[in-house]
Amino acid sequence: MNVKLPTFAFILCVLLMAAGVLAQVDSRQSDAPLKEGDQLVEKALQNLLNLSPFRAKLTQRVDLFGQELVGAGSYLQAGQGIEKLIRMELKMNVGGQLLSVQQISNQRFFWIRRELAGESTLARVDLQRIRDAVAAADSLPRQGLVDNWVVLGGIPRLLSALLHNCNFKRPLEQEMKAGDALMKVWVVEGEWSRAARQGFVARGGATSAEVAVEENQLELPEYLPQRVRLVLGRDERLPLFPYRIEFLAAKSDRLQGNTATAVQARLQSMVTLEMFNVTRADDIDRAAFEYQPGDQVVDHQTEFYLKRLGLTEDGF
Repeated sequence: MNVKLPTFAFILCVLLMAAGVLAQVDSRQSDAPLKEGDQLVEKALQNLLNLSPFRAKLTQRVDLFGQELVGAGSYLQAGQGIEKLIRMELKMNVGGQLLSVQQISNQRFFWIRRELAGESTLARVDLQRIRDAVAAADSLPRQGLVDNWVVLGGIPRLLSALLHNCNFKRPLEQEMKAGDALMKVWVVEGEWSRAARQGFVARGGATSAEVAVEENQLELPEYLPQRVRLVLGRDERLPLFPYRIEFLAAKSDRLQGNTATAVQARLQSMVTLEMFNVTRADDIDRAAFEYQPGDQVVDHQTEFYLKRLGLTEDGF
């Protein structure tokens, strides 16, 4: 299988926020009112942060270079408010090589372990140092941004990054198949802000020749996601639960005409993350959120996040 592993690694990092592709400074103006779609996503994030302990199974589907790949994993979440306990694992086999990402947040540290093509890396963020710096700061950015930076990892971080880097359209009421039944859901699509598009281009390796810059728009190459689609629950048991997060890419179809070849662009799924078999789990053992690095080399990334918040002398 001829698969470009760096691009797959990039997609995994986009999905899991591990590489900070969407880790931009809040691109919204602090006084800009949220539109209906943005309000729904913000409410979904708040609900997820306040949800009692739960566990879920994960599936990840990737459609790229004409190949369909499926990964599987698990998700645990506990804790109150923004100080979440999170354990998220995803694994995928690509051409006989393992791609995996593991995130563990235990209120004291946030761990990120990645394994790509047989090479593993381990990063750590000191959450207590960030909280202490936030508490001691004389002035802070938009408070919502501070809260969302403290919530590192897992689905809350992903929703937070999408909320602050996308402009969401009006949500639509639809139904989604769940086993043998139909579930009522909201479907809401978001378009990347200009700042997020620039971040994708920079991190995705696109050259200036591959990017068309117009006055109010920056077009991305086909191998990068163009939009995101969220499927949020509309039931009372788990209101606005993010059952599906889907990254959409533009696919150009060449249509043969009488006089010329036309190019018609359509959106199709590039990366899809789904959570299912969601169950409340008051019996989760806190040991599941601990991590022992052993003799692994640890990349300490606390300073990076402090700079993002403007809480060091260098600023951002």
